[in-house]
Order: sequence, then C-alpha cells, then structure tokens
Amino acid sequence: MTHIFYAAYQERPTRAELVLPNLEMLVNVVSVIEDSSLDLQHAGLMRIA
Repeated sequence: MTHIFYAAYQERPTRAELVLPNLEMLVNVVSVIEDSSLDLQHAGLMRIA
C-alpha cells in the first residue's frame, strides 16, 4: 500500500474536544499500515465540513 486517504471523524461538542479522539484514530490507522507496508508514501487527510 502506498497511499492512505483518511476521512474518519468523530464530532464533539467543542473544538478543543475534537483534537484527541480524532488524532488517536489517525495515529492508529497510520501505525497499523506503517507496520504492514514498507511502501507507504502519502497519507491524505480529507476534511468534511
């Protein structure tokens, strides 16, 4: 796998509360893929507003 297009998102009541759960989800995905694919070149974050 060379590319990740990431669009997962958890809504929270305040902007400050958005950071931690969304960062943890992203780190988990990238960590798993990074461990299983030595060809990772790009991770694209998709923001849905």
